[in-house]
Amino acid sequence: GGAFGQQLDLQGCRRLLDVGGGVGSYTLALLARYPELQATILELPAVVPWTREFVAEAGVPERVSVEPLDFLSDPLPRGHDVVLLSNILHDQPPAVNQGLLTRAYQALETGGRVVVYEFLLDDGRVTPPTSALFAVMMLVENQGGNVYTAQDILGWLAAAGFDGLAVQRLPEPSPMAVISGTR
Repeated sequence: GGAFGQQLDLQGCRRLLDVGGGVGSYTLALLARYPELQATILELPAVVPWTREFVAEAGVPERVSVEPLDFLSDPLPRGHDVVLLSNILHDQPPAVNQGLLTRAYQALETGGRVVVYEFLLDDGRVTPPTSALFAVMMLVENQGGNVYTAQDILGWLAAAGFDGLAVQRLPEPSPMAVISGTR
């Protein structure tokens, strides 16, 4: 979470929505960097107790709401100016990702941002090696899962209505990137 948190400029943002946020690692990294930021972490009901425990151990329970939600079927709550999707898209097929990004767009107010943190494949879809190996694992583990190119994700964001699109790769050897757009 630390390297990820250093890649984002969330100055002026007040409310973060972390969709499928797990135990909150990325949210907690962002809260440490931005003391004015409040967050909501959405996670499956079975995971929520662990997430709440991690948030409490981090000493920020007054800044984080942890809510049970299945992001594949439940509507995303409104009232946030940043929607974070960290390590979510590689588990889903393209049509599901397009729908999720469209719902993220609808949940944001004008001027709000979506931030996608993902493994990326280069346009040839075989490099970097870590992403290519991870793509094979996703194809085996998740029906329809895969690692996508920046162009794939940028296309979904544009189709959802986002503009101001940007891709920022983390420094090597990381295979990760931050992809963002504005409503």
